[in-house]
Amino acid sequence: MPAYLGPLFDALRQFGPEGNALAAKYNLENRLLTFVSVGGIYDSGDWFVMGEWGTVDFDSVLGKKSAWYASSGYRLAKFTPYLTYAQAKASDLSDPGLTVAALPPYLQGPASALNGALNQVLSSKPVQTSISAGARWHFMKNTDLKLQFDRIRLRAGSAGVLINVQPNFQPGSTVNVFSATVDFVF
Repeated sequence: MPAYLGPLFDALRQFGPEGNALAAKYNLENRLLTFVSVGGIYDSGDWFVMGEWGTVDFDSVLGKKSAWYASSGYRLAKFTPYLTYAQAKASDLSDPGLTVAALPPYLQGPASALNGALNQVLSSKPVQTSISAGARWHFMKNTDLKLQFDRIRLRAGSAGVLINVQPNFQPGSTVNVFSATVDFVF
């Protein structure tokens, strides 16, 4: 279990039966995980199309997620332009948490903070769509240059699959990424 979840669940348990139920509902230990994926590719030599769909259902704070993509490209001598569309979805992105109004005033602040922490964890699941356009250039034996532009649209409140987000980052925004890579086999 990630280190930050243990203290969260322990703190929820301090709020009696309702807190125990929340900690039990989202605990990661001894839970069933179901993963299903299917994909395929068709490659005629000049052009190709490929796609994949997958879902994971983890009866815990990680919940249910699904993702899919479709990609196609056309080979022109040493160049291969391509286009990809992808989508990631998740469920259970929030929970009402502890019933704050039913608590004594001195516990309402800590309970609200715990509800916020729980919802921050739940909303961290990636929910996004992206479209990518790129090209691969086979410029020498066993070596390719790839240039790609991605436009990623994040769901409101989601940072998608981005990591190390900075304090000014706005979840639910659109992110543009340009990448250049050299791939080689040795």
